[in-house]
Amino acid sequence: MKKREKMSKFITKMPHVAIQLLGTDVSHTQILRGILRFTQRRTPWTLDVRMGRADEPLGFDIASDRYDGVIANHLPPDLERLARRHHAPVVLVSEVASSSLQPVARVRCDNNSVARMAAEYFAGRDITHVAYVGANGHPPWSEKRGEDFAREAAARGSPCEIFPDAGESGKDDQPRLRKWLLALPKPCAIFAAYDIRARNVIDACAQAGISVPDEVIVLGVDN
Repeated sequence: MKKREKMSKFITKMPHVAIQLLGTDVSHTQILRGILRFTQRRTPWTLDVRMGRADEPLGFDIASDRYDGVIANHLPPDLERLARRHHAPVVLVSEVASSSLQPVARVRCDNNSVARMAAEYFAGRDITHVAYVGANGHPPWSEKRGEDFAREAAARGSPCEIFPDAGESGKDDQPRLRKWLLALPKPCAIFAAYDIRARNVIDACAQAGISVPDEVIVLGVDN
């Protein structure tokens, strides 16, 4: 009986943490694995995990749920209100997620390391011409990633050409992208800001009759 009482007290004292990772990106699964490894090696947590599409109901009960902390890549108003009500610390594992809560901790991607790895990957293939295709809308993380890549590539003797962003997020820019790709010297190595953007580049190459990877090598980020 005493052992059960001790176990019950131990469980009730464990931090209760809400985890929300919306989207289907494989990196979200990797984030969850990292959290689980931390709880196994350090302090056990009681986890309330929500993973799925952004348009699915979250399932958090604002009236009765109580959390000691929140980890999320998106913080909708109801989860934000829940965190504010219980003074729960919030960690955003996203470059773009916003919150009116202050202060909020944020886990950011090391864009310089990403850019350096991309430049080293291309340098190891003896490619002279390199280019960068960022995300539409000029998001700061994409701008930083491109600036760092251009600097790292130049340091290895490969000046970088950057695709001119029209500045409209979500706009179909395939015609402009095809025209730009055709004008690039070949062979050329292209670093894309993220994997979906890399797919945009590959699709544009196919439509323009550009051979991948013979004429253009494409590298994306996010797995």
